[in-house]
Amino acid sequence: MSALPHDVDTQDYQEQMLRAALAYLRRHADEHLGDEQLLQRATLHLTLALEVPLFLAQRLVERAFARLREANWVEVDLSAAPDRDAICLIDCRNGQKIFVQRRILPSAFLARFTTP
Repeated sequence: MSALPHDVDTQDYQEQMLRAALAYLRRHADEHLGDEQLLQRATLHLTLALEVPLFLAQRLVERAFARLREANWVEVDLSAAPDRDAICLIDCRNGQKIFVQRRILPSAFLARFTTP
């Protein structure tokens, strides 16, 4: 187990390791059949590759996983739509775009993106 450098703030260190855990989860989320296997591999990655203590790695991976589940997976690009009656939806996980007619989307969803 490595010692934390004296000039690194504990909060900054944990935030950096949390970002590393989140990046790992995003990169490998589609490779696993279940969440438990993904969480185990992310914890293993933090402990082996980044030398994070096991107790901290487990906590950070759980926090990162919660953030990942809360993340907004859909973005809207109003300027990319071919006409005013369509809207461009973007899957943030893979960048895939799809054009959808505005009339089939719930008005509450559209209001999030069209009101200032």
